[in-house]
Amino acid sequence: SDPFVVDSVAGADGIFFAGGDQSDYARIWAGTPVSAAINADIARGVPIGGISAGLAISGQYAFTALKNTVTSDKAMSDCFGTKIQLKADMVRYPGLARTITDSHFAQRGRLGRLLTFMSRILTDGWTSTVRGLGIDESTAVLLDADGTASVIGAGNASFIRMGSSDVITCASGEPVSTGRVRVDVVRPGNGFDTTSWSGNPDPPRYAQITDGVLTFPT
Repeated sequence: SDPFVVDSVAGADGIFFAGGDQSDYARIWAGTPVSAAINADIARGVPIGGISAGLAISGQYAFTALKNTVTSDKAMSDCFGTKIQLKADMVRYPGLARTITDSHFAQRGRLGRLLTFMSRILTDGWTSTVRGLGIDESTAVLLDADGTASVIGAGNASFIRMGSSDVITCASGEPVSTGRVRVDVVRPGNGFDTTSWSGNPDPPRYAQITDGVLTFPT
């Protein structure tokens, strides 16, 4: 709430959220005048970006890590596990509305946990359709105001969309189960339109969680 800090953020030409521990963001400035200044900047067209934890807070929905991080196996074992702490509207960037992001995606095997986070968001009734964006290390997704995304860097970006009907089981103390969900993996140099949810990905992959186990049905 310090006026100098708030004024500095409010006058920014760009905002970049550093990596580290996203629980610091959730604990320290979510819902404060700094948060309001960030969202006012976005509303006037200031570009934003983030890496690792800074990416994790950039969607409308965020995994806050307030109870430490969680692996895919642990997340899929219980949709309401203690470590699955989610928060909405820390950052309100229109291009990432109804979206939850995740970093270190392929390197740390995070597809299972992202599907779990999405299942939890749908089960809690925050939205009837949720989008997931998983970005590999040394990779960036450049998202224009019109919803056009371009992938650059050394890895891929995974675009996922789920609706309430895709959630089979998401209940306290029970392993997660989902239907067959399409995963569009987009390589560097290619793009994806988040408005029409189409682009030039590799042949689509399909993922499914069955009783807490991630599989890849054809």
